[in-house]
Amino acid sequence: MILTEQKLTTEQLNFAIEFAKALQKFNPYVNNPLLANQYLKNLNMNPADQSKEKVKQMILDPKNNEQGLRRVSQYLYDSQMSYKRMNHYLADILTFDWYPVPINATEQDMKKSTFKKDFERTCEWFDKFNIKKEFKKAMLKMSLEDGYFTYLREDEDGDLFLQEMPIDFCLIDSYWKYGYLYSFNLMYFQQSGVDINGFAKEFKTYYNNALDMKKNKTYYPNIRAEMRNGQWMYWQQIKPKNGWVFKFHNHFAGLVPPFLGVFLDFIDIPSLKEIQNAKSELEAYKIIMGTVPRNKENKSNSKTDDFAISADSLANFVQLVKNSLQNKYVDFKAVPLENLNMFSFDDSANKEDVLLKSFNNISTQTGIDKALMNTDKPNQATMKMSKLIDAVFMSRLYEQFEDFVTYHSNINNKKFKFRIHIEGTIHDTDERLDKYLKIADKGMILAPQIASSIGMSIKDFNQSMALTKSMGFVEKLDILPTSYTRSKDDEKSNGRPQKQEDKLDDNGVVTRDAGSNIDKGVEK
Repeated sequence: MILTEQKLTTEQLNFAIEFAKALQKFNPYVNNPLLANQYLKNLNMNPADQSKEKVKQMILDPKNNEQGLRRVSQYLYDSQMSYKRMNHYLADILTFDWYPVPINATEQDMKKSTFKKDFERTCEWFDKFNIKKEFKKAMLKMSLEDGYFTYLREDEDGDLFLQEMPIDFCLIDSYWKYGYLYSFNLMYFQQSGVDINGFAKEFKTYYNNALDMKKNKTYYPNIRAEMRNGQWMYWQQIKPKNGWVFKFHNHFAGLVPPFLGVFLDFIDIPSLKEIQNAKSELEAYKIIMGTVPRNKENKSNSKTDDFAISADSLANFVQLVKNSLQNKYVDFKAVPLENLNMFSFDDSANKEDVLLKSFNNISTQTGIDKALMNTDKPNQATMKMSKLIDAVFMSRLYEQFEDFVTYHSNINNKKFKFRIHIEGTIHDTDERLDKYLKIADKGMILAPQIASSIGMSIKDFNQSMALTKSMGFVEKLDILPTSYTRSKDDEKSNGRPQKQEDKLDDNGVVTRDAGSNIDKGVEK
């Protein structure tokens, strides 16, 4: 039978699509938990080992090798503990402590009920959205792959969360005042095992419209952000109200892993481990060697191979000695011998650990203190400075997270808007609290900032204070006595025991009873 090329009509194409859908519906082997699990893992588990030469070629052209470099980053995360620790260290530096600041309200406005209601709406949004949990997931993804494509969703209880979108099916195609915008390839749902019910309900509409070419609208990459709803083939533009792109390198649209510069160093580590192991074994290996004696009575020395012992006898002696040694790191070659010598492979001239040298190079390139890698001789001063630099390096990412929460937490407000400030690292918690408490001593009490410095929202902070008062905790507390709160009578009953009067003269007793020496400075 000869097959001829035929063009499918729209009706035939729709029939084929409906048939495929029906087949998936009734075939238990098409949709099953194993496939569903596989595609869930494909969201963020696609490691690929590559040769050093291949990685070097991809690094030279990262613009056209984004996916391959992401695969290498995931492979290093799975295989190199130091790379994993480095990513988690930087991803976990930020603490995401936040506080709101009114944008368009005066002091008089803040006393109005309308302001208080808008403030409550903003705080309620944070009650629904777990900022620390969701953003820490974003940080790890950004640290590994640079980009984190998300879709803001609401569950049955009204709580909000960020659903991770498959990065291989997302494409940055435009930008607006808060960052980048992206489109999603609806062909993702053509894969067997991918359940569209696991996504927001509007994706069913997008998918059906994509299959019906008559409803397919024109693609406008630079249209106003709130008007994004066009498709190009199977690519669906995602509106910023739900779709958001978080990027480590937010100054360019390419998706390049942040630690691309140390990929080659980490790829060398397995081979360096083998070299280090071989070097250690060679240093422990010993060889005992010597020359087989010749027959001393042969004066002319004309007889070939005139040895004083036969080859068979020598072999027997060698075997006996080897059996007595029973150590793989010591080898014996011949006996009896003259001029016995012992040879070893101890490299006394070069004692440098090749692995340690590699980790130090990685530390130097990334700017992360080498003590993180458990290398030798950590220095407290350099560690402190390194932590400060790490905190500054990562804190720059706060801006895009601030844009996200500011935009979404103000959507339902009627009149008043709030700018959400996010701050804090794992290295500065105590310093921030001390700073705000010192300002409070001067009469400038910044309650939102104090709440943020101890990791609480302003709403939780107020509720905790109200609970403390309502339970009568304040009245039950005893203030610790200090030099500022003790009276003279207290001074007599507290502190160091007074000297016995028989050890004081009359003038000393009078001075003590009058309290003349209290609060006097002592000159040295």
